[in-house]
Amino acid sequence: DMEIRGVGNLLGAEQHGSVASVGYDMYCQLLEECVLELKHENKSYYGEVEIKLNIPAFIPESFIYNESEQLKLYRRLHRCHEIDELALFQAELEDRFGELPPEVDNLLLLVKIRILCQFLKIESLEIIKGHLKVNLKNYEDLELAQILRKFDGVISLSSQKILTLELEDVKMQKVEEFIQKFITRKLDLEKLKNNV
Repeated sequence: DMEIRGVGNLLGAEQHGSVASVGYDMYCQLLEECVLELKHENKSYYGEVEIKLNIPAFIPESFIYNESEQLKLYRRLHRCHEIDELALFQAELEDRFGELPPEVDNLLLLVKIRILCQFLKIESLEIIKGHLKVNLKNYEDLELAQILRKFDGVISLSSQKILTLELEDVKMQKVEEFIQKFITRKLDLEKLKNNV
């Protein structure tokens, strides 16, 4: 019936442009953005941030066995674009399923990091051999120099604006600490500019 109306075989085995080729999250995002664009409601675009931290961040079967429930929760997490939304989601998870395992804590922290990176217009974060690589190409040279002036652990800032920091301990919390410090420094500089 849907194919007759021109929708195509969106969810079936003969789907045009397989979900598997782009990944489920990306597929959901593209579909959602297209629908919003068609409705002219896509007022707030959230740029994608590439995050490769090699830290276990997922919903284990031992915590939530039902695969359908897991997918629903992943979908809701993907749609979180505000820290308050994420806090409510976490409270609901704890209320419904009890104490969160470390992998879920990491997943929630990963989403928080993504939200903060979107706010900061950070292109990507990656941990390679104990070093955090941060793509800051959306920043002007002078602004970056001012923000990073008092940062500990800075190894280098390449001409492509890839910042390399040394991490004492490769944990999600250390990455969040860097992001929070970056935000604080950026906001302090904005206050100084506004007071001048």
